Parts: sequence; structure tokens; C-alpha cells
Amino acid sequence: MREVLIEQREARGEEGKSWRLGYYLLVDEVGSGGFFCESYGVRVALLESGETAQVRHITTSRSRIEELLERLCRNLVTPVTLHDVVEDMVQE
Repeated sequence: MREVLIEQREARGEEGKSWRLGYYLLVDEVGSGGFFCESYGVRVALLESGETAQVRHITTSRSRIEELLERLCRNLVTPVTLHDVVEDMVQE
């Protein structure tokens, strides 16, 4: 598996505390009978605490995973909510 940092964002909580989020593209190579393709997933990390969550094998479409990552970054999705948000987005 490869992991590529796509973007870092800073967020501020209601109590004024700020934290940095890292958004990563996960790339797995999957194959069968001599045919190989890339399967994409995502990981979100709170960079100060090391808290992290990931969802692998979401899609084999590069454009779809890029769209998903852009939405995760734009909405400041955290590790706590990643699984639920990805599930909702994939069902759209």
C-alpha cells in the first residue's frame, strides 16, 4: 500500500482550540490472473495527537476518489466521523 498526503487543513473548534488535519490518498494494487489495477481509499489524521482513521478499497476510479478527498477536506472531516461520511458519500 502507498500513502500520499494530499492536503493539510487547520480547523478551529467551538471552544477556540485549533488543530491540524491531514488528508491522505491510499493506493493498493489488487490483481487476479495477471490483471492488476489500483484500488483507492482515504485516511484522515489529527496531526498533533496522531489520532487516525482510514477506509481502504472505496473505488478503483481515480476521479471519484479525488472528488471524495476534495469533499472531505472542504468539510473538515475528522477521524471520528470519517467512516460515516464516506459511507454516506459512496451511497450518493
